[in-house]
Amino acid sequence: MSITSKSHRPYSLLAVLLALCLIIGSTGSFSSQTSLAIVSTTVLLLIASYYLRPFFNRLSIRQIRTITYLALTLMVIGQVLILIFLPVSVYHDPYRVLSQADQLAAGDHVWQSTYFWRYPNNVPITYILSKFFALGQLAHLSNNITIHLLTISLLDTFIVLVLKTCADLKSRQSTFLGLLAFLTATPFAYTYYLQVFYSDLPAMLAVLVIFRLLWRWPKANTTKSKVKISLGLSIAALLGMLMKPNMIVLLPAGLLTLLILAIKKERTKKQLLLPIICLSLGMALAIIPGTLLIDHASSYQPHSAEAFPASHWVLMGLNKSGDGMYDDQDVEKDISLANASARRQYDSQQIVHRIQTLGPLGLSELWLKKLTILLDVSAVQDWYNGGFESAPKWYQDHIAFYQKAIKIGYVVASIILFFTVSLRLLCWRPRFHRQKDQLALLAVLTALGYLAFHVIFWEAESRYGQSILPALFVLLVALPAPVVRRQKVTKVKRQKHWPRVAFLISATIAIYAVFLQSYSLSTIVVAAQRSQLSVQYHAQPTTISPGTTLEQQVNLAKPANTFSVQIQAKSTMTVTLQNLQSGQVWTLTEKADEFILNQPLPAGSYQIVIQNQGLVPQLIDLVQTNNYTLAPFPVTINQVENKNASLIYLFEWLNTKSS
Repeated sequence: MSITSKSHRPYSLLAVLLALCLIIGSTGSFSSQTSLAIVSTTVLLLIASYYLRPFFNRLSIRQIRTITYLALTLMVIGQVLILIFLPVSVYHDPYRVLSQADQLAAGDHVWQSTYFWRYPNNVPITYILSKFFALGQLAHLSNNITIHLLTISLLDTFIVLVLKTCADLKSRQSTFLGLLAFLTATPFAYTYYLQVFYSDLPAMLAVLVIFRLLWRWPKANTTKSKVKISLGLSIAALLGMLMKPNMIVLLPAGLLTLLILAIKKERTKKQLLLPIICLSLGMALAIIPGTLLIDHASSYQPHSAEAFPASHWVLMGLNKSGDGMYDDQDVEKDISLANASARRQYDSQQIVHRIQTLGPLGLSELWLKKLTILLDVSAVQDWYNGGFESAPKWYQDHIAFYQKAIKIGYVVASIILFFTVSLRLLCWRPRFHRQKDQLALLAVLTALGYLAFHVIFWEAESRYGQSILPALFVLLVALPAPVVRRQKVTKVKRQKHWPRVAFLISATIAIYAVFLQSYSLSTIVVAAQRSQLSVQYHAQPTTISPGTTLEQQVNLAKPANTFSVQIQAKSTMTVTLQNLQSGQVWTLTEKADEFILNQPLPAGSYQIVIQNQGLVPQLIDLVQTNNYTLAPFPVTINQVENKNASLIYLFEWLNTKSS
């Protein structure tokens, strides 16, 4: 195979830069234990796809449509089964958003948690979610069902729109099927975006909608259709900015696109001018009246004494010891300062000091590290969840296999996506009179904008890198595949390819299976309820009167050997765990704000019992909601059931023999 260099040599420095970022960043998903399996699986699948590509490209539209409908149907069935049988314990930021939205939907507009005073950017998504909860309650749905319907609707809409974009841009069948496989046959459709509602997916959907509307704009030949697209762009930009303010990178990307087209003296630049203006209008509405109206409607009042200035995230992004990620020490230091002005002054001084200390070489090393963090997708199944509430036995019997398959599967799929897009970028020779190349240029600038924002200016987290997925999907379908010189393939030669393909796929499965079977996890969450508002955000504890008993049942599908339940530091309580089958009782040991039991616990039903046997009231961390069920079994207080309350507990199996 050789790529013709005359018509497909690297042309755009921006495209080359993005390709290098994708290639370098993809190494962030490697680890010493998984690298061999990831590399070998990726290489074998790439070779197999090379041989299968001609076959895929010969499939008819009807055959492609049948495959698509079948894949989407199986995907939806799988998603529903996962939501029913494998619910996760959502925690950290998504739970704080969920809890406040649950409270607003119940008519309680008090904002007690200081979380939203520090991070007011999450007020809009909280308010919007509360309206969905209120709508669900009109249909007598619990908030659990409502939020599952919302996530599956957003996710599947995103998937269908990506496939629709691929079809609209008339990509090859092999490209369409590759996207279909990524979207429906990898953890993308079944883990974080399905199980946890947060701002990432709505923002990605808004960006994708904007790309689609920009593609449709030149084809709109009536005033009515142009007005519809203009409104659509403004609304998508407005909602996207409310969900995730870093979507602002689309604005400079759009302006740079116009500038490059002007430099190239392309008359078509005028076609993008009005859409970019509509985009700017939507973002401006989100920044000024949008947030103010939502703050007023939700009775939210900013507190400058608690607020973190933007410099706080810049400071964390320059923390070498924390790899430019969220850093607890930086957070604690800013909390200790009196107000936002003092924090801004301290942050500014420290930012200058850290830049001087790092120097050019240190900054470059830190930026490269942050780039690999942004594109690390190995922990997709763990983002913002504390484990399954109580996974069924059939899953936990092979949990190491499933979790490693999920990890490696998404890493391999992402690397193949990055590699394919990078190859097309390196072979791209833009002709900006073509609409596809204009859209591709905007996608390149958008992806670079997101990466540059978090690598250079902001703190980095692996989730943030997923923001570039809409741009990568657009590039995949807008850019032509590299032209490959092929000898004429006869029917006989074509038939000889199948043994090679069969061997490659078999080798991939064998390597995958051998690695997964030989790999064990050091820690397995058997059952958990870890949703909480957190003491650091002044979560209010529950007062337990003398003589009060709290109980909560937990079923373990598999054995555990460590159990902990969160109480409150310095609370004097008696905490026991009872096996409901054998009647055996263990007393837990107090450690800081937790009570802990290190004891082999066979599979079965258990009762957590917490008693205040003293003469004075005691404090306990009890999580309560209005219409959201936190755990399979409710808390009972003196035999009175509270179905929307739960203790904070964790059952684990610590494997001392793990590899």
